Amino acid sequence: MAENILRKYKLPEGIIEEVKHAVISHRFRNDLQPKTIEAKVLFDADKIDSIGAVGIGRAFLFAGNAGSGNMYTGREKELAKLNNPKKFVFTKEDSAVLEYEVKLKYVKDKVLTLAGKKIAFKRDKFMREFFKQFWLEVEGKR
Repeated sequence: MAENILRKYKLPEGIIEEVKHAVISHRFRNDLQPKTIEAKVLFDADKIDSIGAVGIGRAFLFAGNAGSGNMYTGREKELAKLNNPKKFVFTKEDSAVLEYEVKLKYVKDKVLTLAGKKIAFKRDKFMREFFKQFWLEVEGKR
């Protein structure tokens, strides 16, 4: 779609190819590595947007909309060991906590730029503290 829009405005072929590369390489589920600074920035922005307080909120919202009705199952850490993050598909038996255990807790390690890493590590720290508190409350320890 981006290619068609850029061609409509008669952008140079090199720019069209760079934009296509940035768009395609930002996806979590493929193995194409961003090569240009623009592709790396888009990649990082996409990953950073999926973590932290907003990422936790999105995970719970998605789980609720997917119809699982599960805030948690208690089996998330066990199930996370069985799932490949790139192939993980959310089912009605899953929970937002499983999304964190399978995917979100590793996002910070994927970020490419120095500025992105600083933001990602802060957001990851918040998520770790949140889920630590979450499990303490679930277990009746807080």
